[in-house]
Amino acid sequence: MWHVTEPGLYRAIGQRQATRIKNPDVKDQVVRFQRWVYHDVLPSIRKTGQYGPAQFSKAQLSRKELARQWYEAEERAELEAARADREAAGRMIEAAGRRAAEEENAVLGPKAAAADHHRSADGLMTLSDFANKLKAWSIQNLGVRILQKDVFDFLGEIGLICRGDTIRNNRPKAFATDRDFIREKETEYEDKHGVLRISYSSRLTPAGDGWAWDRAVTRLEQTGSLRKLLGGAA
Repeated sequence: MWHVTEPGLYRAIGQRQATRIKNPDVKDQVVRFQRWVYHDVLPSIRKTGQYGPAQFSKAQLSRKELARQWYEAEERAELEAARADREAAGRMIEAAGRRAAEEENAVLGPKAAAADHHRSADGLMTLSDFANKLKAWSIQNLGVRILQKDVFDFLGEIGLICRGDTIRNNRPKAFATDRDFIREKETEYEDKHGVLRISYSSRLTPAGDGWAWDRAVTRLEQTGSLRKLLGGAA
């Protein structure tokens, strides 16, 4: 049984015998052209439907092309690793923030409840109790941590108490007493020299508590902080 190779089949179909060409230069060109067509082009078209650079194997790629592909693959891998690291770090920070908020809320929650109980007893609330209640609400509802100093400074900003390096620090302003938002409690005590002295403690009335609470919550919800905005806006 006779067997014909694929290039031989194409050569036979081509019906062009290079041996009949007498000019040696032309004959050599025809032979090389036929070999390229029958061994490379036609088999590639039969197998893949096309012929071109896309058919080159990795073994046929230039060193420059291989280096470029390797560099791009390494760069993609580094970018993917960096993205994964950022996502993991973000999850860790978020989890840590949740834990810190839960821990602080566990501490401030009972203080806020005690503040409400204290007000129900005599109708007045100390500024510290008001601050604890607001801090607990901010953590629980907004995830925002605020300081007691921020609360006291805010009460000063809205005109309820005096703030700063003065003997009237934390004592009520005329605005607050005129509207019965704050009342002062006087307490007598003896100092270390036996001298009788009086201390003053500012207490929010229910009206003052509600007035200050509404403004503090609005500030927190709008800005995420109790601190005065730049430019002096309240």
